[in-house]
Amino acid sequence: FSHATNLGKYLDFPLLSGGVKKGDFSFIMDKVNGRLQGWKSKLTNRVGRVTLAKSVISAIPT
Repeated sequence: FSHATNLGKYLDFPLLSGGVKKGDFSFIMDKVNGRLQGWKSKLTNRVGRVTLAKSVISAIPT
């Protein structure tokens, strides 16, 4: 019999026999980093957030 180290993927996660190495899950970090870059570009800058907060606060009845 031959020893298999990579058994394929299930729910996009690798099925491994034996020890797990850091590189086995590097694709997850790549996906997360890609999504974070997208979120950073969509977020407003600090001045925009301050302006939004001021307008919301001024609209609250006293």
